[in-house]
This record gives sequence, structure tokens and C-alpha cells, in this order.
Amino acid sequence: MSARIIQGGRATQFIANENRTSEEDALKGGGGGGTFDTMEARVAVLENEVKHIREDIGAMRTDVHKSREDIGTIKTDIALAKSDIARLPSKEWNVKALIGLATFITALTVLINFGPALIRLLRAH
Repeated sequence: MSARIIQGGRATQFIANENRTSEEDALKGGGGGGTFDTMEARVAVLENEVKHIREDIGAMRTDVHKSREDIGTIKTDIALAKSDIARLPSKEWNVKALIGLATFITALTVLINFGPALIRLLRAH
């Protein structure tokens, strides 16, 4: 019987003897040998893997915290953009401004082209 634990691309294989007696199956304490020796090696590997898992979780917590800060910044930026857009002139205002500008330019052109003739006409009367 064999079991395989894979973590981050690393594989550790533990092979247990299928022909163990029931006495060997009982875990012994201390340095008495038996199945405890292989158990100690497996526990050491698991402890090492737990250390890596804890480091990974710590890094993930940092990433989540940074992501929350980034999302807060994005929300603020969106609110500011909405505020700026709300202050922009409407289409109606733009049309009115263009009509007013066209009227002003037309009146100015008329005065430039026909102003002296109008002044003479007004003085003649």
C-alpha cells in the first residue's frame, strides 16, 4: 500500500509494508521503533508542509488586504468621475451655446460689412 502527498509540485511518497503484524500496527511511543519511526518522518514532513501552508495563507491575507485597498481607491475614483461627468454641460446647453455663438458671429459680420453703410444711412436722415 502506498500513499502520496503532493504540495506545490513536490511529492513525498510513503510506502508501508502490507505484511505488518497486528503488533506492528499498534503505534509505539518514545524511541521503541516499530511503526513510530516511519510515523515520525511523516509527521515531520507534514509539519514542514503546514509551515508552507501558513506562509501561503499569510501572503494571501496580505494580497486580500491590498485588494480591498485597491477596490476602495477604485470606488473613490468612480465617484469622482461621476461627479465630474454630472458637472459637464448637457446637450441642450451645447446646442443653445452654438446657436448663440452663431448669432453673435452673424451680427458681428453684418456690422463689419454693413456698419459703415448703416452709419451713413442713419446720418443722412
